[in-house]
Amino acid sequence: MKIITPSQFTSTRWKNGAGTTREITRQIGPKGYCWRLSIAKVIRDETFSTFPGMSRILTVIEGNGMALHANEQTQDAAHNTPVSFAGAIPVAGRLYDGPVQNFNVIYDPHLIAADVQILVAGPARILAARPVRTYAVYCLRGILEINGTYLDCGSIALIDHKEVQLKIPEKSLGLRVQLDALDLVKP
Repeated sequence: MKIITPSQFTSTRWKNGAGTTREITRQIGPKGYCWRLSIAKVIRDETFSTFPGMSRILTVIEGNGMALHANEQTQDAAHNTPVSFAGAIPVAGRLYDGPVQNFNVIYDPHLIAADVQILVAGPARILAARPVRTYAVYCLRGILEINGTYLDCGSIALIDHKEVQLKIPEKSLGLRVQLDALDLVKP
């Protein structure tokens, strides 16, 4: 397990030049990366950068949310509600009420199956191991415990191919990203 703190995040310009993102980590792949985790602050209505051949999962982790408009359809990106969309599609984001901060997972759907889930306080849970699975657990509020290691708010734990026990105390909140490599999955 590797812990990454906010001081280790790297700031980079958006592909469209309209803002910056704080990249948490990525796994290198044929298109530059197989997957990338980042956090971006959106302070005004904006058109998102496109990522041809990639898929995205966006989760508003701060703020009141935003509407995502693409191809004459609108998706509600409400606070702590993961929303998926194709990376190649131009998406216009309209803020509901002030700035937001988004946790982003961008991944190659030909190589990776990705899922994002908000984790609330409750009994300890097991994150199951698979030889092709990577978990990222981000602490949104409070403190999380993973196999006896504490994860502070704003930090993320990367867990490769290992079963872990996750405890989320009362008033704490987490975000779990599950990344499964498709090319290695056996029936």
